Amino acid sequence: MKKKVLLIFKIAILSFVLSVIVSTTIENIVIKKEISDFTKFGVLQEEISTATTKYYSVYDENETNAAFTIKDNIYYPGVMGDIIIGLRSPFPDTLFDPFLTFFVGGHAALCAGEYVDQNNNIKKEDSVEATGDETLNNGAALSTNRGYWLDNDYRTEAIGIRVKCDNKTKEKAFSNAVSYINDPYNSLFVFDTNNKKYCTDIISKAYKNAGVNLNKDGLAVTVMDLAFNNNTYIFYYRIVDKYDVAHVYYRTNNL
Repeated sequence: MKKKVLLIFKIAILSFVLSVIVSTTIENIVIKKEISDFTKFGVLQEEISTATTKYYSVYDENETNAAFTIKDNIYYPGVMGDIIIGLRSPFPDTLFDPFLTFFVGGHAALCAGEYVDQNNNIKKEDSVEATGDETLNNGAALSTNRGYWLDNDYRTEAIGIRVKCDNKTKEKAFSNAVSYINDPYNSLFVFDTNNKKYCTDIISKAYKNAGVNLNKDGLAVTVMDLAFNNNTYIFYYRIVDKYDVAHVYYRTNNL
């Protein structure tokens, strides 16, 4: 009897592992195709391009929000409620990088844009994110460094994800995220999820409490969950080539 139970348990574990591998493989294939389908319609915009950054507009007549928050002639990706993610793991120089990149992905941030709080402490270029840095409000912090998504050394690939909801819902989601700023970082991901949060978890919970589900499987939230989701779509994509030139594709309703 014990052998049968053990066999059933092993089969269940193996089935679960195989399902995760298959599901993750599909997600990786789909997101790459979505990026390809998005960027192939890009039209170079000479008037805002520079020697180090090339901008390509992707026309979408249904797009009502801007792709950037612009301050001091810097094009910060995203407006209020937008999500910026990196597919590459945050540990590029380790042996775990390929594994983490494939199954989990990288970092995520929720953009502030035009959000205004009562104390007026939040600026256009700010974002809410969890870094695990205990010197920053226990790891969940209001960041003034959304520009690091524009840093060629830090992030060679970034994707802007926009949630399919109205601006009021996005404002509610960002307000929820602000309320999580003092929460400690959750390095275990699937345990103590009520009191602690990690980067994608902050975003998922912020939107869940605003009425939008961004975690389709109900397990730990990965960047793939945010990107591979019926409630989101790509509005921005940035990739740095071997010559250290950034190519930025953005969705707009302006011809």
